Parts: sequence; structure tokens; C-alpha cells
Amino acid sequence: EDEAVKLYYSPTSPYVRKVMACAITRGLDDRIERVATNPHVSPPDLLADNPLSKVPGAMVDIGTLSIACALGYLDFRFAAEPWRTDRPRLAAWFDAFSAEPGIARTVPKDPV
Repeated sequence: EDEAVKLYYSPTSPYVRKVMACAITRGLDDRIERVATNPHVSPPDLLADNPLSKVPGAMVDIGTLSIACALGYLDFRFAAEPWRTDRPRLAAWFDAFSAEPGIARTVPKDPV
């Protein structure tokens, strides 16, 4: 079963409303752990997860996603640079992780 995503929110934020409206429309709202917060006072728990103290703030493993996006960018812009040759374990991880829907559906492409 999928883990819940922690969502820092302020009930008066129009941005939070958009996120929640989309989640409800898509039937995903039961997978969101809501954490009410006041970003104007920058509470410690919000700052620990989101140093900019912005809402909505969804906490996912952003490091893993960032690495995958960066490696995808290397493949896209610098395809002639053989980063994979010297890093076979990283290349194997990236190849496997690239099948994740969020990565697979956002592969960079040249504009039409």
C-alpha cells in the first residue's frame, strides 16, 4: 500500500485549496496526512522539512527524485558524456528508477 504524503497546509491558502481540490477530485485525499501549520510564524517542524516555510508543502523523498531528474538531464543534454561507464551501480539504479511513473512521464524532450 502507498504511504501517505505529509502535507503542511494553512486552511486559508488558495494554493492549498488547489492541491486539495485536485487530490479530492482524483480520489487521493485519503493518502494525504494533513499537518495544519501557520507558515507566517515558521514553526520548527515546518522549517525542518521545508526551509522556505511555504505551504502547501508536500514531503516526499525529494532527494531521490532530484538525483533521478539530474541524471535524466545529463542523459538529455550531455548524451555524449559517458557518466554511466564509470558509475555502473548508479547507472543500474537510474535505469530501474526511471520506470517510476513520476520520472517516466516527465522525461525531458526537445520542444516541438
